[in-house]
Amino acid sequence: MDLKARPYQVNPEAPFENDLLKREPEIQNLTVLLQHVPPPFVLAVNGRWGAGKTTFINRWAAHLRKEKFLVLNFNAWTTDFSEDPLVAFLGEMNQGLAEYLTQNEKRKEVWEKCKKAGGELVRRGIPLVVRIGTSGLLSGSELVRDEAMDALGDAATDAVKAYEKTKSAISEFKVLLTKVLADATQRTPLVIFVDELDRCRPTYAIQLLERIKHLFDQAGVVFVLSLDREQLCHSIRAVYGEGLDAAGYLRRFIDVEYSLAKPEPKDYIEQLKESFGLVEYFHAREKYDSLRYDWEHIANTLGWLAETFNLTLREVEQLFARINLVLRATPEDVFVYPALLALLLVLRDKRPALYQDFITDTGTLTPALELLRSLLAAPRKENFYAAVLEGLLIAAKAGAPEATAAIEHHKAVLNDNSAEHESRQHSEAVLNAARRPGGLGRGLPLKDLVQRIEMLKQFNFPQRQEAPPPAQ
Repeated sequence: MDLKARPYQVNPEAPFENDLLKREPEIQNLTVLLQHVPPPFVLAVNGRWGAGKTTFINRWAAHLRKEKFLVLNFNAWTTDFSEDPLVAFLGEMNQGLAEYLTQNEKRKEVWEKCKKAGGELVRRGIPLVVRIGTSGLLSGSELVRDEAMDALGDAATDAVKAYEKTKSAISEFKVLLTKVLADATQRTPLVIFVDELDRCRPTYAIQLLERIKHLFDQAGVVFVLSLDREQLCHSIRAVYGEGLDAAGYLRRFIDVEYSLAKPEPKDYIEQLKESFGLVEYFHAREKYDSLRYDWEHIANTLGWLAETFNLTLREVEQLFARINLVLRATPEDVFVYPALLALLLVLRDKRPALYQDFITDTGTLTPALELLRSLLAAPRKENFYAAVLEGLLIAAKAGAPEATAAIEHHKAVLNDNSAEHESRQHSEAVLNAARRPGGLGRGLPLKDLVQRIEMLKQFNFPQRQEAPPPAQ
């Protein structure tokens, strides 16, 4: 059992194996798009952090390889130690496409020339004075040679000469790259997947976009950028200033943007079970009668809480990580009241004052019950897991006047033949959970559960800093 989610390993021979988020239809449709839209073009796959972008593009890449596409995976975050993204790109191509690039001596020779031309570009770079003066928006048509010379004198002359040599080197690089990819891109394009673009340092992300635009914008090449657009815009403004239209700047590099479909919470929770290595853990608990339904209780309660509190995928993962830590610190044969554990963790984050009031010895039950009932909304939408949670809250305060009153209320509903069938079912579920919270008539030791939850305060869960909302 792992402390954090493991990266999902896609089976290259069966890309859609264990496709718990049901991504296959999206990938199949996007593959058809690649087959019918002539390259070059850049497709952005947009999704918030934690949306499953990496697994999505890894599945897609594996599928394309099976369809005989030439594919390269490039992780921007793990390569941003490089001073220039072109160096990293050429290095990854040299390794990732080695079988193709060295298939015959002629192609190998052209590739060596292409790498050499790329190295020359890295050595030259784009003149710093021109790059800064144009806020990174330089193109051949935008540079007016005579005006630059008049304004900046000798410095401009040197910069323009360097620029012209760089432009010539770019042309040579593109000619050689086209030549070396000619055989592979006759039927399908070379597809380069760029992942984690929004996680690398801002200057590297911008350099990478510029390299893609100016060096790889040619026939036969398609880029798929996996990114969180909001975060990337934040990175761009960090470099060029808050006043920059970052979204407009980004549109210069991206031809089409595709937003990942949000998966169903229950599907995502099932994937988290795999990612955190909890399959074996819950399987081992099934030998105990009172624990064999732990996973069902956690999964269904989490699914309901995610929908009810409108939790993002990242929040669901963070919640799952905390539950995972509590489970790791709990002996295999100890009942942890998984449904109530999930609810209290959500309340601790979303309703901290209510949570603190509930867990104290003198705390009140009514506010928690009122919140839970309000979440069922009107018209009344009965939910079995909400009823179970209500019963567990009552059991946690067993003996208190409020708990006794709540039980009497549900007894009355259950015995009222004129009450709606759904309401009577709800009250029956509440009473069953309140009377037998652990399934065997045991009481619910709230202090023990809270102690396990409060233990989490001693752990640090690093969270990725989100960008502030864009200015209106």
